[in-house]
Amino acid sequence: VRIANAFQPALFVSVHHNADAGGRHDVNETQTYYKLGDEGASLDVAQDVHRALVRNVGIEVQNVSPGN
Repeated sequence: VRIANAFQPALFVSVHHNADAGGRHDVNETQTYYKLGDEGASLDVAQDVHRALVRNVGIEVQNVSPGN
């Protein structure tokens, strides 16, 4: 976060694939975060990236969320 903020980006998107904390291999979640407070460019790109992951990688639809 510190490095990203130092560049003062016009938008920021972060993709996370979280494994199940209990170690189950059939349970996982993909989340795409956009810059907190930026319901413009960051949200638009995050939604586009997440839709592409769902369509091209075959992940289940999870969520797009703001993050800091």
